[in-house]
Amino acid sequence: MRKKAVGLLGAAKGRAKPVAFAEDTCVPPENLADFIAEFRTLLDGKALNYGMFGHVDAGVLHVRPALDLCDPKQEALMHQVSDEVVKLVAKYGGLMWGEHGKGFRSEYGPEFFGDELFNELRRVKAAFDPLNKMNPGKICTPLDSQAELVKVSDTKRGFYDRQIDVKVRDSFKQAMECNGNGLCFNYDTSSPMCPSMKVTADRRLSPKGRAGLVREWLRQLTEQGIDILDLESNTYQQGATVQTLLNRVRNSINKSKEYDFSHEVYEAMNGCLACKACASQCPIKVDVPSFRARFLNLYYSRYQRPVKDYLVANIEVMLPLMATAPKVVNAALNQDWIQKLTASTVGYVDAPLMSVPSLNRVYHIFRCLICKSWLFFLKRRKSVMYLLCKILSRATTMLKSSKTLRNLRTNLDCNLYCCHLSQTARLNILRAS
Repeated sequence: MRKKAVGLLGAAKGRAKPVAFAEDTCVPPENLADFIAEFRTLLDGKALNYGMFGHVDAGVLHVRPALDLCDPKQEALMHQVSDEVVKLVAKYGGLMWGEHGKGFRSEYGPEFFGDELFNELRRVKAAFDPLNKMNPGKICTPLDSQAELVKVSDTKRGFYDRQIDVKVRDSFKQAMECNGNGLCFNYDTSSPMCPSMKVTADRRLSPKGRAGLVREWLRQLTEQGIDILDLESNTYQQGATVQTLLNRVRNSINKSKEYDFSHEVYEAMNGCLACKACASQCPIKVDVPSFRARFLNLYYSRYQRPVKDYLVANIEVMLPLMATAPKVVNAALNQDWIQKLTASTVGYVDAPLMSVPSLNRVYHIFRCLICKSWLFFLKRRKSVMYLLCKILSRATTMLKSSKTLRNLRTNLDCNLYCCHLSQTARLNILRAS
């Protein structure tokens, strides 16, 4: 129930999304009812929508108020609500984190643990992580260290997302609405979620990683004053010119000399299989292939496409020409030096050979066989019908045929004539083909 609820809440419509900043509060079960009542009064007083579920027997409550963290006022409201929830939890003798880690709520640690116990935690941290490298600021800092604890008011993703133009954020919802739940970090072989991430074990190639890269790419373009929607519209309206081709070639040559963050995004997007497993398996429905296609369209408006893209795009034009001489094509493709050259320049490995005989030739052979079989059938049918007519004719003579028998013979003669015409027609067709 809880797993489904997290996905359903994350997929809520609108800019305000459930945020897990008051998650995992825990109070003694006998105080839970009063705690829930006051918690709801607190959130209702702030006019917030929220999802609430948990484990009643353990007194653990999962609460996710909906906030738009791209709005500075709502971000400040999150800190305010967080402080009040801490006081409410303390009032009922509970903890802010009853089931999972503290995350960005480490600033409340000293108040809950007390100075003496918290200093002991800092001693342990100093013994095993004196340089504060592992999760710095989370849980505690090393003793005698001047490092500060992580705070709810610290810089969050919303600070960077709000730098992206609102229209761009709405246009790239498939990437912007990823809430980082991490269900795409899935190595289960029976799950269809993101095969490219499973094979590489690189989290940058997960739907979450790719969505994060695209958000940063959009932010940097906005920071540079580039209207990405206008740029995208121009790529659809303007045709290819010699000047744009020269610009793409020049940019591709200078790719290693000039820094462009889009190369990092391209590296992550290039490994995507566009299988759309993320669109069905992710509870937020993060659709990587959709924003991947838009990114590649813009990327290749600045940089030259690889040769293999042009081969794939024109394969339907090239195949009929190659099929006219399949043995020549196969002889060339079977050469080791051509295979190595194709792999190193175009990127094609184990290119399939042309079928011999060609499908067109097989079709003509099959057609001839069908026609000959049909003619054989017609000849046999004519012989049977003729013999039957002779028998009926003799019987008619002997019985001084009645009108019914004469009509039957007439119909049989007509059928025989039709068979003869059909045979002649099919012979003409065969000769013409």
